[in-house]
This record gives sequence, structure tokens and C-alpha cells, in this order.
Amino acid sequence: MKKVSLFLITVMTSLYAFYLDDDMDGVENADDRCPNSAITDIVDAHGCATSQVTFKQEQHIDISLGYVYTKYTDKTSQTSQNLSLNYYYGAFSAWLYSSTYNTQANESGLDDTTVSFYYRWIQPKYSLKIGLGSYLSTSSQNGNKTDYFITAKAIHYVEEYDFSAIYQHIFMRDKNTKGSDSLSLSTGYSLTPNSYISLSYIVQTSIYQDGTDLRELTLYLSHFLNDNYFINGEILHGLDNSTINKSYSINIGYFF
Repeated sequence: MKKVSLFLITVMTSLYAFYLDDDMDGVENADDRCPNSAITDIVDAHGCATSQVTFKQEQHIDISLGYVYTKYTDKTSQTSQNLSLNYYYGAFSAWLYSSTYNTQANESGLDDTTVSFYYRWIQPKYSLKIGLGSYLSTSSQNGNKTDYFITAKAIHYVEEYDFSAIYQHIFMRDKNTKGSDSLSLSTGYSLTPNSYISLSYIVQTSIYQDGTDLRELTLYLSHFLNDNYFINGEILHGLDNSTINKSYSINIGYFF
């Protein structure tokens, strides 16, 4: 072991004597015209800085309050109020969503709370976002358990337009339910630098053993009132008898 250690020390010392680069910029001391360059410098063949690597982590939060009216049939409907909180740090983000409901029959309660985490790759014309999360068992339904989901979103940008596909799988743990898959296909358009509109077609397999697939059409619109305040709304129309008939929502938020 001592012989091996002495051998390694000798080799490393010889290499260091053969190739000296004190500021570790890739240019030997003998040829380095700008010694002691910063580790963030991008240097030329003479060891002098041409530019500098910057490490910037954009960090912000947005919070919004929303109101939703949902019509199931001609005789059944409900309203709900929600709180949404998003946190962004570079390519990472986290989302918290909580809501309460009031039915036409004067019943009220707390829905499951959504918590999720995402990572996003961004290119000039494409982006990919993957995430995982859970529906925390905060509602008062009997036998309700925490469920989990994974999701992936791909977007292609063409000038002011974008085309996206979102896939999600829910791992259901409640009694008499099964895993569910959903696919959303959307096209969006930037009306102005502060306004955006999109139309989506969504199909989801039922979480119930004998249920039928759910199909929905959604129109979404968002607008930044200034650098901080924004408003968005959504109109959802069910395309079959087993899902929501219509739903209208509006959210007002603050970005900082």
C-alpha cells in the first residue's frame, strides 16, 4: 500500500510539474497573459477573459383567489372558492391548491388539497415540463385517501402560437376506484404581450370501475393588468352526460 501511495504521489507531482495552470482556466502559466482570472471567466487562447458565466436563479411567487360555478344537471349545481399558490425557482416550481364548496342543497365542505412539484426544460421553440404530486385527503368524504399523480407537458412554439399536449396518470387509493389517465390537447395564442387565450380538448378515463370516459372542451383567457396583478378565467363545457355540464371560473392574483 505504501508503494502504491508513493507511486501515485510521484505521478501527480510529475504531472503538476509538467502542466502548471494556477488559475485553472485551461491555459498553462507559461502562455497565460492574464493570470489569476476568475473561475467564472470564459477565456481565449491567451488566458484572457472574453465573457463571464452568470448564474442567475429567477425566483418569484404568485398567489390568486378564485370563484367557480359548476352546473352538473338542470337541477344540480355548486359554487366553490379556491386559493392557489405557485412558487418558482429557476426551472423548478411548486403548486398548492385548496378549495371549499357549497352545493345547491346547502351542503358545504373542504375539497382535497393539491400539492405538486415540477421541473421544466426550455428551448427557443420547445419546452417540456414534468411533475408529480398528490391530492391530500382533506375532504370530509368517508373512506377518502390521499391519491397521487404524475404528469408531463410538451409545448411547441410557433411565433405567437403554441401547441401543447399534457398527459397525467392518477394513482387512486380510494375504495371502488381505479387508476385514471387523461390527455389534453391545446392550442394557444398571445393576443398581446399581456394577454393570452387557449382552447383545449380533454379526455379522461373514469376513476370508477364501470364509469365511462370524460370529455371536455375548455376555453381559457388570462391578462396581466400591470407588472403585478393578473386575472384569468375559464369556461368548461362537458361533451357527454357523465361529466360536468358547464363550469365558469374567474381568478384574481398577484405576482411578485
